[in-house]
Amino acid sequence: MSGETFSHLLPPLLISLLLVAAQETPIRYCKLFDVKNYGAVADGETDDAKAFENAWKDVCSWRGRAKLLVPEGRYLVGPLVFGGPCKGPEVVVHVRGHVLAPVDLKAYTAAEWISFRYVDGLLVTGRGKFDGQGPSVWPLNDCNKSEYCKRLPWSLNFSFVRNAKIQRITSINSKNVHMQIFACKNLKLDSIRLIAPGDSPNTDGIHLGNQATSRSPAPLSAPATIASRLDREPRTSQSPTCYAAPATGSASAASAAAETRAMSPGSPSGTAPSSGLRTASGSRRGPNLRPRPPRTTSLSRT
Repeated sequence: MSGETFSHLLPPLLISLLLVAAQETPIRYCKLFDVKNYGAVADGETDDAKAFENAWKDVCSWRGRAKLLVPEGRYLVGPLVFGGPCKGPEVVVHVRGHVLAPVDLKAYTAAEWISFRYVDGLLVTGRGKFDGQGPSVWPLNDCNKSEYCKRLPWSLNFSFVRNAKIQRITSINSKNVHMQIFACKNLKLDSIRLIAPGDSPNTDGIHLGNQATSRSPAPLSAPATIASRLDREPRTSQSPTCYAAPATGSASAASAAAETRAMSPGSPSGTAPSSGLRTASGSRRGPNLRPRPPRTTSLSRT
């Protein structure tokens, strides 16, 4: 074959190889939404709830794959509902920072602090921490003395969520239950850490309601004071890796509001949580009380 003939064949050959490579290894981009670009201060004192809320609206209205990024830092965040359904095929919530709950109980008008509802295709990951700041309010828990007591809020709630994976996150010092899972389908927990002092009141681990199909990949090892009930094994698939594409602007549509039946903080776990988006306004972080040596519960692969 002459050099002239080879030079004519080379461009088509390279194009063919590139097309084959593209078919073999598809690149799946997602759009990155950083809460700091929405005004999050991350000083541990300013309420960043509005920044989280606005970032979620754009994430949920994006028609492609989307990632909500919480960078390193300390974020005081009032009660929030991350509600769907979302328009894209997958939503990633990547938490690298330390998210702090308000200490003032007047900020809570619902039974939980942070709730994910009606989202299909959810991945929550990032080795971040959700700190319920429970030590400052645990002395107010007198439910062992009075049936008319006010229940303290849960830390994390997942309701009517489908095809989800919650991995490598830590819940610290929840005011009440660390995690509530209600009416979810195909939800997988992996390498979850739940930390609270051994004598903290009612800081149960994970509660399931309404026959949620949720499963940990490994058995739980927990003290008797942590309640963890897992149902039958679902069909679970690994979430695809999401690569952030350069941001070119902000989506404008808001996410659909999630409507659920009202629930008071004292309602049983088999009842749907309360509806609506709640955010704390002007809440300040309370005193940093030194907790007793913690107990740790880990959900991890063996």
